[in-house]
Amino acid sequence: MSKKAKNKIPLLGADKFILALERHDKHSGSTGNSCQYIIEVDANFDEKAFEQAIQTNEIIQWLASLSLSLNIKKPNQWTAENKSKQTIELKKHNKLFNNNLERIKFNPKLAPLFYFELYKKDESKKTIVFTWHHLLMDGYGAGLLIQNLLDPTKIQPYQRDKSAVNWSNFIKAVKAKRFVSKSAKGKIGMLQVTTEENITQITSILSFSRNETTQIEENAKRNGAKFGPSSFFLAATSIAVNEYRNRENLPTEDFWIPVPQNNRKKGERWPILGNHISMLFYRLKKEKYNSLEALTQSIVDQMIVQIKEKQTNHYNHLMNYLRPVNSSIYSRMIKGPNGNSLSSFLFTVASDNNSEMKDFFGGKITNQLSIPPNTFPPGLTFAFNYFNGSLSVIIQSYKHIIDERQMKMLEKDLRNVLLADY
Repeated sequence: MSKKAKNKIPLLGADKFILALERHDKHSGSTGNSCQYIIEVDANFDEKAFEQAIQTNEIIQWLASLSLSLNIKKPNQWTAENKSKQTIELKKHNKLFNNNLERIKFNPKLAPLFYFELYKKDESKKTIVFTWHHLLMDGYGAGLLIQNLLDPTKIQPYQRDKSAVNWSNFIKAVKAKRFVSKSAKGKIGMLQVTTEENITQITSILSFSRNETTQIEENAKRNGAKFGPSSFFLAATSIAVNEYRNRENLPTEDFWIPVPQNNRKKGERWPILGNHISMLFYRLKKEKYNSLEALTQSIVDQMIVQIKEKQTNHYNHLMNYLRPVNSSIYSRMIKGPNGNSLSSFLFTVASDNNSEMKDFFGGKITNQLSIPPNTFPPGLTFAFNYFNGSLSVIIQSYKHIIDERQMKMLEKDLRNVLLADY
């Protein structure tokens, strides 16, 4: 790091929101707020060089020293443990990883809040898995950390939060609160919540060829998607989830979906620490589910309105003003419109900030995936990833909400809608 990092760093507004989510998820077997970044490499990968890098990298060492200080009299903050050097765990497995990678549930008060794993079945293919607590960084920050392992000179870990506490920003925060409350008002469709205490994660990776990806992107444009295909992805996902609900004899209802947005400037290579995200909020009207074009257009219209009204900026101020609130009170404040579930389901399009990275410690990269948390409830998360011109969708749920048979049908529905063959 170019400057000596502070030993005590306040949480950002989005960090405090994630901390409040810890109180919502009390089920054994839940993956909680754990995230994963996966890199597959060929036989030229230098395992020793990689292991040495994670043990000696200055930013890795600093991040490994951070744990959460919970002081009810002050806003929560990161505190660096006074150790000369942290032990960074590299777990090695003599097998290839499968879709249901185990993720421990981190205690944010116990450092380190991340670890690395190396999976290998033979010498022709190896898989590196980085697992971390979402409090520590967002998905874009994880990509920056991976870049920093290869080149420690260009990426900064931390920058001071400069959000001002004044009357003008308070008014913006109030506008954000009113907007969110209005968009979430009324009945929305939810998943059935299990009463089981022990739940088991299931993960599906739905992969598309380059030709299929091209067809999907053409379908997105044909159906009116703007500013990229994400609005089309959300529309297709909503239709597929509605089909699942219909099979379960659940009534057709509006969906309410918050979608995370990266707040960094385009191409910015810092900071790593913290969640530098805001949200766009979408009310998906049930009467539009029978038209992919109409649903996509509705999402685009809502996006344009929120961008013009600077809602993501206003929501940032709202989260910053809520930072001093006690976590137990905060967790009650952020309950969704129909109880504990914060949204109908969770949706994100993974950052492509590592798309230009072709090699990792000598090994040619053959795939990269970013897996977000699968917060329960709702316990159903869709993450769209691009690699080398091909699209993949990671679908996460729990067996007690969507079992393997239902997951296969959901996969089929989503594939058909994305390819406009439904």
